[in-house]
Amino acid sequence: MIFAEHVKNKLSSLIHEMATAPWLFSKNPEVDFSRNRKLDFVSTIQFLLSMESGSLKKELLDYFQFSVDLPSASAFCQQRNKLLLEAFQFLFYEFNSCFSFEKKYKDYQLLACDGSDLNIARNPNDTGTYFQSQPTDRGFNQIHLNALFDLCEKRYIDLVIQPARLENESLAMTQMIDRY
Repeated sequence: MIFAEHVKNKLSSLIHEMATAPWLFSKNPEVDFSRNRKLDFVSTIQFLLSMESGSLKKELLDYFQFSVDLPSASAFCQQRNKLLLEAFQFLFYEFNSCFSFEKKYKDYQLLACDGSDLNIARNPNDTGTYFQSQPTDRGFNQIHLNALFDLCEKRYIDLVIQPARLENESLAMTQMIDRY
């Protein structure tokens, strides 16, 4: 098996393992992901991870291979809203722990930390992420993604997401170092 297949299989097995206890990753543990749906726990996570930059309708059509029985965009949003942020944090850290850190530079692990602004869905009510230059402008929302990257292993090892209006890269870096 080539390494890329091994990595993909490891990610898939972690998602399926999480699906054995979906209540740990749900906002309403008693009811969320308890019924059979077109978008169950596994397919919701896998779909979110596979999304590109197309419209939600196009992404659903691609993921479900143009099936006539595909879930609606509304159904996806409902399923997505059931997930806790901690589900993705858990998956990120567990997935990273599956692969050892062997590459070093003169016995040192070289880490780089940087941040980037990312546009997200427009929501004027989210004051932490909403920006409007002029009162007549439509405005937009942004988050700030701070990432810690292992230069020798060429992979991300931690991240902190902040509302763009509350961006603080120094604080994010110290939080990641404290966790590491």
